[in-house]
Amino acid sequence: MSAEFSWKQKWLAITPKPFAVLSITGSMYIIKHIVTSPQRRGSVYHRLLLGLSIYDFMTSSAVFMGSWPIPSGTDGVYLASGTVNTCAAQGFFIQNGIGTPLYNASLGLYYVLVVFLGWKEDQLKKVEPFLHFFPIGFSVTTAVIAAATDSYRSSNVWCWITSSNTAFRMGFFYGPVWAAMATVAISMFLIYYKVLVQERKVMKYQHAASIVQNSVAGGNNEASASMSTPTDSPSSSIRRRSIFNRRQSQPPSTLRQSRRIASQGLFYVVSFFLTFVFPSWARVSQMVSGTSPFAVTALFAVFFPLQGFFNAMVYFRPRYLRYRQANPDVGICRILWRGLRSLSPKRESMFHVQNSSQASGRCTKASINNPTARDSMSVKIEVENAAAAIPHQASVSGGSDNDDNAYSQTTLKAERLHHALYGKPIAEVHGDVDEEEEEKVEDMDQF
Repeated sequence: MSAEFSWKQKWLAITPKPFAVLSITGSMYIIKHIVTSPQRRGSVYHRLLLGLSIYDFMTSSAVFMGSWPIPSGTDGVYLASGTVNTCAAQGFFIQNGIGTPLYNASLGLYYVLVVFLGWKEDQLKKVEPFLHFFPIGFSVTTAVIAAATDSYRSSNVWCWITSSNTAFRMGFFYGPVWAAMATVAISMFLIYYKVLVQERKVMKYQHAASIVQNSVAGGNNEASASMSTPTDSPSSSIRRRSIFNRRQSQPPSTLRQSRRIASQGLFYVVSFFLTFVFPSWARVSQMVSGTSPFAVTALFAVFFPLQGFFNAMVYFRPRYLRYRQANPDVGICRILWRGLRSLSPKRESMFHVQNSSQASGRCTKASINNPTARDSMSVKIEVENAAAAIPHQASVSGGSDNDDNAYSQTTLKAERLHHALYGKPIAEVHGDVDEEEEEKVEDMDQF
């Protein structure tokens, strides 16, 4: 039996299965992580990812079946053991998978609305139905039309629209895929253009702030007089100037947010292109020369089932980076294992409590006078605590010299620790941040 099939035919029949399993697993973890959290279920961003992951799961499950549903006895197809009906069922679900690239396009448009146009969550919810309707409506409609016209046949790797129906293949699949690729490419261009413009504005803003700081530091008496009253103590005036300088030098919170969102969006785009570049290459090659090189077809069989796995890597990437930063001595395998175990709600809460308690324990053993000799997590937590104490000191201060001295010491400690860890003023990370903008970052970046 083995002599009847070449190694290339066996490769195309077997190779997609393990990669499809990876994609199915990744999609299931994303789905579980979203549906088990009321907060994430209420986010437009997470609901779009949920739709994308459901389509990834459905497509990868159909691809995992590979050549099994192809009618038994089909020439040149290894492991074919199905019937006409099983072939049609597999073709229906694979064609329905066109919703995956269309959901990627919706996700790209979402990033444009958030970063380029600065939309808030309530505005996003008004257009959310359209971001779901087109992927779902188009995929279901085209899959039904292809089934109604009896267009599903063997494509040697799995069942899909017959190669003789070029119009359906182009109009129902490749055309929309290429349109989605163009959409996400334009979306990323707009997003990074917006970030570039913001960075230039911040550079001008920081330059102006540095001039103000230099004038204050050089003893600008006129500025000092404008910032104080006749009844202020000297230390109180210094404290107010320090607050003024910090607020003048800190960049807008939207810049940090835009960078993070743009980076996350770029990773999703890379995942999308890796998945569909080889199917597109194979199709263009067939259109030009009438055949596709086996190397391209082999890569098609490897990468096409993997988008669910790629998306899971991107989705959990911020979570991994935060844990890695908090636990630099823990190996990557152990981090991944703990992350997988923490996906259940009870384990997830225990996971964060345990990390917080461990980090707090390390801080109590550290020496404040020598922050560079301690581990980075200890310093970071002390920075956060010291920074959090600054507004508290200001709120309880009654204007006395002792209170002002305590406030100044707290500020100085936070600045010193922050410089030891980040090499930059505390105002560049801590300061006045729009709460609604931070909640949007939480929705996208904290899982």
